[in-house]
Amino acid sequence: MSDCPNTSPSPYPSLYRPLYRAGNPDRQSGRQSAEDNVRRIKWGRGFTLIELLVVIAIIAVLAALLLPALAKAKASSRRIECLSRQKQWALAFHEYTDDNDGWLPREGYHDTGEVYWNNWAQVQDAASKDVWYNALASYMSVRPASSYAWPPAGRANFYERNSFFHCPSARFPAATSVPGYQFALFSIAMNSQLIEPPDVPTVKLDRIERPSQTVLLLDNLLEGETPVVDQQSKDNLGQPAAYANRFAGRRHGGTGMMTFADGHAEAIAGAKAVETSGINAGWAILPPVDIFWEPE
Repeated sequence: MSDCPNTSPSPYPSLYRPLYRAGNPDRQSGRQSAEDNVRRIKWGRGFTLIELLVVIAIIAVLAALLLPALAKAKASSRRIECLSRQKQWALAFHEYTDDNDGWLPREGYHDTGEVYWNNWAQVQDAASKDVWYNALASYMSVRPASSYAWPPAGRANFYERNSFFHCPSARFPAATSVPGYQFALFSIAMNSQLIEPPDVPTVKLDRIERPSQTVLLLDNLLEGETPVVDQQSKDNLGQPAAYANRFAGRRHGGTGMMTFADGHAEAIAGAKAVETSGINAGWAILPPVDIFWEPE
C-alpha cells in the first residue's frame, strides 16, 4: 500500500465542512440571529410615538363621551335619593300628627310664627323638642338635630352627604366645617307659611285645604347655590323653615324637590314655584295656581 496520503474525494464538499468546526464565528452569528428572530416573534415590537398618540387620543375621546354620562347618572341618583328622603320625612310628619291629636311639629325654635336661623344652642334647647328637626327623628330612626350640638367637633357630621337632614346634592358654605360655627343650616326645610300668627305655635294638619298642592317640605337654598332668580333672598339662608323666596329650584338640573301635605313628593321646576318677573319676582306666584303655601 502506498504511503501517500488519502486523496479520495470527501463526501462533504469543502464549502460546508467549516460549518462543523468548533468556534466557527459564522455559525455563532447564525445562531444569534435565529434567537433574535424568536425573541421578536415572542415579544412583538414596541409602539411608535404616533401609535401612542393615537391611543391617547382615543382614550381622551372616550373619556369626553363617558364623563358627562357618569356625571348625569350621579346627579340622577342624588335626585332620587333626595326625593326619597323628603317622602320619608313626610311620612314622619303624618305619624307625628297621628300621635299628637293632629298637631304639626313646630317649624323652628321661635314660637311666634316667625322663622330665623337657629343656632346650635337653640337647636339643643329643651324648648325645641317639638320642632320638626328634633320631634320627627325618632320616627325616622335617626339622631335628632340636637344631638349634633355638642361637642362642637362633631357638628361636621350633621352635614355629611348621607345625613337624612339634607339633600345629597346640597353644597354647604365652607364655614360649616369649622367647629365654632354657631348656626345649624338646613338644606331641606319645612314650609314656613303653614304656621302664621295668630295661629301659633302650630296648627293641625287637617286644616290644610289642598293637601296635594300645599307644600310641606322643600329644597332649601344655601349660600353659594344658584337661585331661581336673583331676586330671591340672600340673607340667613339655611333656616329650618322656608318659603318660595328660599326655594332651591335649580339644585337638581333646573328643578328642586318638594313634598306636599298629602305625602307625595316631586321635582318642581323653579319657575313653577317662584315668580320670575315683575315686582313679585323671587317670591311665590300669586294668586297660586299649582303650588300653595298657606293652609287655607
